[in-house]
Amino acid sequence: MFINFNKYVIIIVFLITAFAKAQNDSIQLKNNDILVGEVKSFSTGILVLKTSYSDEDFNIKKLNKKDYSKTMRYLRAYLDLCSEEYDLWLSGNIEERIWVNWEEGIRSKFSNKAFSRAWKVSNYDSHYYSDFCKWMEGIVK
Repeated sequence: MFINFNKYVIIIVFLITAFAKAQNDSIQLKNNDILVGEVKSFSTGILVLKTSYSDEDFNIKKLNKKDYSKTMRYLRAYLDLCSEEYDLWLSGNIEERIWVNWEEGIRSKFSNKAFSRAWKVSNYDSHYYSDFCKWMEGIVK
C-alpha cells in the first residue's frame, strides 16, 4: 500500500513539474471546478498558481458570462466570510490578535486591483450591512 502511494505521488509530481513550464496550466478539482494559471511552484503539497486576476490590467467585467458568474460566486463567498469576521470583531466576540491577522489578510487581498474592482461590482448587486461597507470603502480605493 505504501509503495503504491509513493508511486502515485511521484507520478503526480512528475506531471505537475512537466506542465509547470507551460504558459497556462489547468487543474480540474473533484467538484469539476477548474483552476487556471501558470504553476509557479509545487512544494510539500502546496501548489502556487499565478492567475490572470493577479495581473494589473485584469478587468472582471471583460470575462465571459460563465467565468464572470463563477468568479463573482467565489468572490461573494469570500466577502461573506470577510463581513462575518468583521462582525465578530466589531461585536467583541474574537480576540484582537485574531482580528489583526484576519484584517491583514483582507487588506492584502483587496490591495489587488482585481479584488477591489470586483468589490465595487459586488457591492451593487449584493447586500452587506452598512458598517462593513464603510469599513471596506476605507480599504478599497
